[in-house]
Amino acid sequence: MERESEMVKESLENTFASNVFSDVVMRARLPKNIYKALKKTIDEGLPLAPEVADIVANAMKDWAIERGATHFTHWFQPMNGERTHYYGVFRQGIN
Repeated sequence: MERESEMVKESLENTFASNVFSDVVMRARLPKNIYKALKKTIDEGLPLAPEVADIVANAMKDWAIERGATHFTHWFQPMNGERTHYYGVFRQGIN
């Protein structure tokens, strides 16, 4: 039974973690100084400089397009408890 449980866990990890712009992906794709600045924002709550945000956004977009993405959704939850999202299309480089 334990082996079966391990197989299910491995399958879930492969399925649900295969297209995540994770810490490992960020470390590999972002310039070192940008990665460090982003981590300080995530870990310490420091403000994110707009120039850092632009570089991260472009790296994430390029990563997603390489995996076949043509559309994106930015889902966020405002502090008022309501949900909202932004839906868009990548316009450049898509055939």
